[in-house]
Amino acid sequence: MGKGARNRAARRNIKTAKDCYRACSDAAVLKANITAMQAFKSEAEAARLPANGERISKLYATIATNVWRMKRQIIDAETNEPKDNLDGRAVAKLARYLTSLCGALEDAGIQIIGDYDGKPHDDGNAVKVIAYEDRADLNRDEYIETLLPTVRWTNEQGQTRLLQQAEVVVGRPAVANK
Repeated sequence: MGKGARNRAARRNIKTAKDCYRACSDAAVLKANITAMQAFKSEAEAARLPANGERISKLYATIATNVWRMKRQIIDAETNEPKDNLDGRAVAKLARYLTSLCGALEDAGIQIIGDYDGKPHDDGNAVKVIAYEDRADLNRDEYIETLLPTVRWTNEQGQTRLLQQAEVVVGRPAVANK
């Protein structure tokens, strides 16, 4: 054992050359094990990423849907003002909270499209028709109720992904019985 090796061995409380070799080998094996563990961790995280992405997508869709539902209950769609039949202070607070939530979703790239009611039904629209309802007051097929809004997410690169397809009820003109 050379002088340098003896000094390193003395610092590690190693007495013989064999102990020094074993300590160096253990360090190399430990380093290889750490590298393998890091590679395995990266592979495991990469394998989990799609599941996490799906979970995040569902989370965004749920948040967006519930924000949309609260907004429909509290804010008049035509005037964009709080509805009259609720306590004024409470509605003003809720309206501010909803505005804040909608802004946060927009900042995250989430777009909610839920204003289908009263618009003409077109088979080319990317909505899922849950039911058809005959109505005497209609002269065309139109959306009479939106059950779920369309929810889209746009990432930093500008790519858009559909998180949730709108679900609607379509009203049809009632056929007169002869």
